[in-house]
Parts: sequence; structure tokens; C-alpha cells
Amino acid sequence: MRKEHFLERLLRRLPIRKKLTYFLIPVLLLTYLFSCGTVLSISVHETEGIIGGQGEIIANQKVRLIDNYLSQLRRESEVFVNDELLQSLLKEDRAILSDEDRDRVDNQIRLLKYNTIINYDEWVTGISLSNTHGDEYIWCADPETSKETLSACLHAYGEEAKALDGEPLFSYGRLDDGVISLTRTVKNLNDGSPIGAITIDFSLGFLKDISEFLESNYGTTDIHVAIMTPDGKEIYNSTGIPAERLLRTQKDTENISVNNFDYKVAHTASEYIDWNVYTSINETELFRAMRNSTLVMFFLLAVSAAVSFAAIQLLSTSISGQFGGFIEKIRATETPEKAELIQVDSEDEFKELTDAYNEMILRINRLIDTVYSKELLQKDAEIKAFQAQINPHFLYNTLDIINGLVDLGRTEDIKRTVIALANLMRMALKGAEIQTVRECCHNAEEFMFIEHLRYPDKLIFLNEIPESMMDYCMPKLIFQPVLENAISHGVSEVIGKGMVGIFGKEEEDALVFEIRDNGVGFPEAVLERLRRPDEAPPGERKKNIGLVNIQRRIQLMYGAPYGLTAQNGENGGARVIIRLPKIRNAALPPIEAAETERRKNGETADR
Repeated sequence: MRKEHFLERLLRRLPIRKKLTYFLIPVLLLTYLFSCGTVLSISVHETEGIIGGQGEIIANQKVRLIDNYLSQLRRESEVFVNDELLQSLLKEDRAILSDEDRDRVDNQIRLLKYNTIINYDEWVTGISLSNTHGDEYIWCADPETSKETLSACLHAYGEEAKALDGEPLFSYGRLDDGVISLTRTVKNLNDGSPIGAITIDFSLGFLKDISEFLESNYGTTDIHVAIMTPDGKEIYNSTGIPAERLLRTQKDTENISVNNFDYKVAHTASEYIDWNVYTSINETELFRAMRNSTLVMFFLLAVSAAVSFAAIQLLSTSISGQFGGFIEKIRATETPEKAELIQVDSEDEFKELTDAYNEMILRINRLIDTVYSKELLQKDAEIKAFQAQINPHFLYNTLDIINGLVDLGRTEDIKRTVIALANLMRMALKGAEIQTVRECCHNAEEFMFIEHLRYPDKLIFLNEIPESMMDYCMPKLIFQPVLENAISHGVSEVIGKGMVGIFGKEEEDALVFEIRDNGVGFPEAVLERLRRPDEAPPGERKKNIGLVNIQRRIQLMYGAPYGLTAQNGENGGARVIIRLPKIRNAALPPIEAAETERRKNGETADR
């Protein structure tokens, strides 16, 4: 006979209330706190990673926008100086022109300035031109800036620009006024000889404009930029970090602390000018709201644990008292016959317990057989459904992708891929059969994220389902097989970019989803097989089984008016149209929910 441990003997001797108080309640509370705390910590860590990644994307976008503007300015100046009319006007010597011709030359050059640069670039504050005859044509948007100042800058910068053989020179003589100058030699298109010089002054306000544009699109003000020349001269700095500290940055990306603020600083060189661009993400401010929310959640977690403890304690006392009364009633029963007729005066669940006493043994036996068989059938059905819904090739390809990412050291992509795969597997294996359109769209985006890693330079995905449709309900795993078919048999076969899009619209009594691609389209034999799946030869029935299963599944759930239609687009590509009922109650069985919605629509029409 096995010897009992002290804890076992103690538990046997204690009443239920003390067992709950001394053992069950502490275990439940500790498990609750540990589970919630772990989930919360993981969520906070993942959220910080997502927010940080988004911040890096915005910072890189800001650098690209700066380079784009500088590239645009270079092109504008190049187009301007190579204009044949401008070159002919610069060759004119004003000293030998009549007053009428001088006015004509002035007006034509002014018109060229406006038509080529000023009308298209709001940050250009001045354009100065000179020719080899010593003539000058100066325009300035700021009336407080004298023409003498612009003329002096034009001559000084023009001399430096001669050594660059027509390439642009960026100068910072007016940096205190928030202005940078681009100067280049104007060369004769015929023989390449210099015929003049041009200086274009542009305001650093374009950097503020870029920041406001990104703030309005991404909603963050914690990402800033600083610009330095190779010799350490500060051109612009909105980071809050001293220029001397930025210049000590040794790596392309570095985490630093300044004045009790944590920053992530990225250093890149401009593609179009000798600028060192530093982008900073103020992680202290970026994560402040989230961390404050985390503290509040931990506080609420502690409060909920205390409330749960009090509630369980009160409940255990009540239940223990009721059990005591019930046990006394049973002890008062003298014979088995009377035991089968136990009566209590209460009107709660204990009365139901006594009423069910006579049938208890038989019901337990029946329930054991029924529940056991049902669970076996349900598990078997779930496994078969999972195997039918998730293509093994998709799992193999995903594992190959993860293996490739490991070789490349792309840690963040590995995490994101594993999370996406886990979400899809969890949804397919354990998720509810009926989900909202929003959840199904999220699952489709997780799927397409993994597929995009397979075709990084080829695949473009669009989700154009309107927000008004997101709260309706639909069966899970409707979109994924169609998307996989569009990629595997459609866009993967085309040369160039492949595009797959999900579009949605509401009709009076239905939701209509359309999945389009620009691939090679369906062969006519496949379309015919989809129209008549039961008439296909036995050897052909396993082809395109995903689309056929979707059609059968929808019609089994909702009836013949709904289902799937496949066709080729007029201009190429394939279209798969899915028609589902408008259902908002996911708690009802699918057919009952569809009928409820139809009756509701009918009653509304009758009124």
C-alpha cells in the first residue's frame, strides 16, 4: 500500500472551505497573475518592436524625401541652364542692346525662371544669373534681401563652381538666414564653353514641410533629422541632440542617451550632396504613452486579483455552507430506499441535484459513452478539416523561408514570419468557424506577408475591402486558398510585377468579395471544371480542389444563392467572386444565422 504524503493527509482532513482558502485560491491567483503578467510583458515587448520598426521606416522615409527634393532641384536647374532660349539670351550683351531689347531679354529670362523653377518649387527663394559680359539677372522672393548681397554670392560661388565643370555646387554662406545656395556654370550646348553662372537659393523650410507631411500621414512627432557637412558644419538640427554628440556616432545605427532621453540615431550619406544625414527617434517619448498604459494595466491586474480573491473567498464560504446542509440531509437518510428520495427545502441548484440523484448513475454512464465518442469524432473531424484547409506546401515553403532568413541573419523578419505562421495555424486548428470580415482580412494579410517573402520583388498585395463591411461575419479560411491559387498559378508565371487584390462591396442582401490578379488567367478547361466539379474525370477532380471545396462549403452552410464564381478578366488576369450572406451574429449556426437575416430583411420590407 502506497504511503500517503503529509500534504495528501492534510488535504483529506481539511474541509472544502479551507482547501479553497489555503490551496486553491493561492494557486489560482498566482497562475492568473503569472499568466496575465507574462502575456502583458510579451505584448509590450512585441508592441515596442512594432512601434520601433515603424519609427525606423518613417526615419528612412524622411531621408528619402530629402534626397528626392535635392534630386528634383538638380534636375530643375539642369533643365533651366540647358534651355536653348536661355542660352541665346545669356549670350546677349546688354551694353550694346537698345532699351527695348533689354526689356525683352529681362522679360523672357524672368518668364523662363517662373515657368521652369519658381512655379513648381515653393522653397526656391532666389535665382541669380550672370553671363560672361558681366550682365546680371536677379530675382528674390524676400524684399529684405538686397540685390547686392545676391550679386556678391553669385560672383563668389560662380568662381568656385567653375572647377566643377557644370556640376552643382552647394554653398552655405547664407545659412544664418535659413538659405542654401546651388550654383553651377552655364555651358554652351554647342562647344561646352562657359557662358555664365546661375545660383538658386532654396529655404531649409522644405525640411519642416517634409516633417509635417510625415506627421500628418503617420501621426508621430518623435522622429527628427540633423544635417551636417563633411567638415562638421551644422546645416539643420531638430533632434535636440548637440551636433558634437552626433558627430561622435561611430555606427550606422547607435542608441545614445542625452538629457535623460533615449535616442536611436541612424547615420546615412545623401546620394545627391555631400551631406551627412542623422535621423533620431526619441524612444523615451515614443514609448511613453505605451509604458504608462502598461503601468495602469499592471495596477488594474493587481486590483482584479484582489477582487478575485475576495469573491472566491466569499463564494467558497457560501458553497461550503450549502454542502454542509446537503451532507446533513444525506446523513439523516437511514436506508438506501430513502436515499433515492432525498428531499431538500432549498430552491437552488442543490434541489436540482437531489431531483437528479435517482438517474445519476445511468446518466453518467450514458454521458461517458456519448461524450467520449463525440470527442473522438470531433477531434478526427478537426484534424481532417485542418489537413484539408492548410496546404502542406505552404508550410514547407514557409519553413524554407525561415531557414533562408536565418542564413541572412534577418531576425525581425524571422520573428514576424513565425508569428504570422503561428497565427494562421492557430486560427485553422482552434479558431472559431465563423469570424468577422476584419479577422479574415487580418489572416489574409498574415498569409500574404509570408508569400511576399517568397516573391520579395515581384508580389504586390492590395486590400480594398471597405470599413463598413468589417463587422459582418463569414466562414474562416475563405480567402487563403484563392490567394494561394492566384499566386501559384497566376502571378508567379508573369514577367514583372504581380499584383493580387481583395475588393469588397455590399449588396442589399449579400456581401460580395472579389479577388483579382494580373496573372496568366484560368485555362478554359479549369473554368469548366470549376463550373461542373462533379462531372470532372476521376483523375482531374483533385486539381483546383481548394476552389471547389470553398464552393461546396459555402453552399452547404448558406444554400445555393451563395458561392464562388471564377472567370478571366477582360484585360488579362483572373477574377474569383465570392458571394456570402450579410450576417452579424456569429453565435448562431451559419444556416440559422442566414435565415434570421433573411427574415429580418423581409420584415423590414413589409413594414
